[in-house]
Amino acid sequence: MLVQTSPGSAHVVVLGNEKGGSGKSSAALHVAVALLKAGQRVATIDLDGRQQSFTRYINNRRSWARRAGLDLDLPTH
Repeated sequence: MLVQTSPGSAHVVVLGNEKGGSGKSSAALHVAVALLKAGQRVATIDLDGRQQSFTRYINNRRSWARRAGLDLDLPTH
């Protein structure tokens, strides 16, 4: 359910789990893209400075879209 809020109000969505390989990065990108498609402004932060799975996911999506000539929705990262 998407709740309409007043312009300028911010929300924070955190996806976390102590277990690696549980799909956090995939879920985070799907949520971010869904919000972008719903007309929301989205910024993302990868807090795993060692592995940086989410950052690599964003960068790979950006590179693939550029090579394929597609304009894919991507959050500010």
